Amino acid sequence: MSLKFKLYGDVQRNDRGRGIYESCDIIVAEPGLDRDATLNAGYSMMPDDYNALSWGNYTTGGFSDRETVVSRYMSSGGYSEGDEIAIYLRTSFDQCEWRYRLEKHESNEETNNNTADTDYVLKGDLVYAVRNGKASFFYRKNENLTKITIPAAITYNGKRIPVTSVYAEAFKDMKKLKTVVIGENVSVIEKNAFLNCRKLKTITGGKALVSIGEAAFSGCRSLNKITLYSKVKRIGKKAFLNCAKLKKITIKTTKLTSGKVGKNAFKGIYKKAVFKVPKKKLAAYKKFLKKKGIGKKVKIKK
Repeated sequence: MSLKFKLYGDVQRNDRGRGIYESCDIIVAEPGLDRDATLNAGYSMMPDDYNALSWGNYTTGGFSDRETVVSRYMSSGGYSEGDEIAIYLRTSFDQCEWRYRLEKHESNEETNNNTADTDYVLKGDLVYAVRNGKASFFYRKNENLTKITIPAAITYNGKRIPVTSVYAEAFKDMKKLKTVVIGENVSVIEKNAFLNCRKLKTITGGKALVSIGEAAFSGCRSLNKITLYSKVKRIGKKAFLNCAKLKKITIKTTKLTSGKVGKNAFKGIYKKAVFKVPKKKLAAYKKFLKKKGIGKKVKIKK
């Protein structure tokens, strides 16, 4: 028997609806929006305390952003069956309310891969989101981890579920993290995933990576080398911004173009860093990598 959060209300509202959330265990509200109800709740998380995504991104009302709030509450370890979460914010169209409830989940229940529901699975210190037969590394419960291994798969409901992505800000601001092993099925690392992990020195694995999001490794000041394997097609802007000790970048993919490597992707890396690139792409990569923020003393060779 396990517990999972289920979205059970998705209501568009045009009024402030004061007082409608007092029964919920956690409430997230935009500043000034239904603040009375938020402060009356048994447990509240105001934007000043919200550390999952920037409030500016959060107010878009995107599904993954709301999922992050749910996962944060679950990873706190203080949850129990029947807990409810209310999320109330403005979007560009309206003021919206979403409600989630924590329900019992039979361990042998068949997973419906056609549903949009997301289950949150706690494995040790790590939280995974399982949806449509795939798992994503979602968040960490322990801030003091020095090494994290993202597995190739997790077992859920008796099935092997591949771990295919790392959510936005999943490891952001981890002060003690030094080593990361990226699982063999991870194809996407989303924006800000490792932002400001200043002691992160070693990253291994990642042979299935296709996309590295915006600022994914920005501010990882101790990172000294990285290998981008043959499937990588996209590197977001500021992906390795201010990785001041990043001296060796091995690029094995031949699929990059100027348009698929974002602005300032490598700005602020070690001033005498060396890029090793495929022989047949040496001329092309030299031409556009120099426009992605690297210094004049950086070398690009085959």
